[in-house]
Amino acid sequence: LGGILIITADKVIERIAGLKSAGIIRQISAIFDSSALGYHGALVAFRVDPGALDAVAADVSGHSGVSHCYARDAVYNLWFTITLPPERDLHSEVEALARRSEVLASLVLPALRVFKIGVFLPMSDEPVGRGSPVRSRTVSSVSAVSCAERAAVRALQGDLPLVDRPFDALGRAEGLTEREVLDYARRFLDTGAMRRFAAVLRHTSAGYRSNAMVCWQVPSERVEQIGFLFASDPAVSHCYERLTFPDWPYPLYTMIHARTGE
Repeated sequence: LGGILIITADKVIERIAGLKSAGIIRQISAIFDSSALGYHGALVAFRVDPGALDAVAADVSGHSGVSHCYARDAVYNLWFTITLPPERDLHSEVEALARRSEVLASLVLPALRVFKIGVFLPMSDEPVGRGSPVRSRTVSSVSAVSCAERAAVRALQGDLPLVDRPFDALGRAEGLTEREVLDYARRFLDTGAMRRFAAVLRHTSAGYRSNAMVCWQVPSERVEQIGFLFASDPAVSHCYERLTFPDWPYPLYTMIHARTGE
């Protein structure tokens, strides 16, 4: 990175530390495709009494498999993503959360197809979702990974330490050598199990204070056509096809992140 920016390695570390202190960078780590590692997950929507929303959100956020949890302006007013290893049943865990919090109604919405994924927050005027649409693919799990691969996944998901040999430090915490961590990282990238290794930014601290998820009602025979159309828009960061229900007939989901509501 220092070579690309024409600065020293120490200056790279100093600048990253400054961005972390300012709350702009949350962490630097691997971003994995959980289904490729044998995990399974879903987007979940809860309809919650508005007076209990904060308490339910705190309970949901405390679950080890929940990575995102948002209040949204809809009948279903609490949305979260949950990812679990293959030995744990997703529906049972969601039902337990719903019962514990006296949730009024719930939807479990696994992804059926991915048209686009990847949030890039540029520090200029270029659009957020500059990643290209992906080839439409169904989402399916693979067989469980080995113990050594799980250790490598844990290491690579750790926040990159700001030291001269960060992958050595990550590996030692999981009983792996620096070479093993790097070899696994290259293998995960080659197979697509790791989407990328990247700095994850805090959206609001980076100036992106507005975001919206849009659920689209689309004729079933046009889902693929419209999914690719949405994915080609540079403002869209995510585009998925998800499960539908009689009272929730929305197969396509898009995400947009922006600096302003307008």
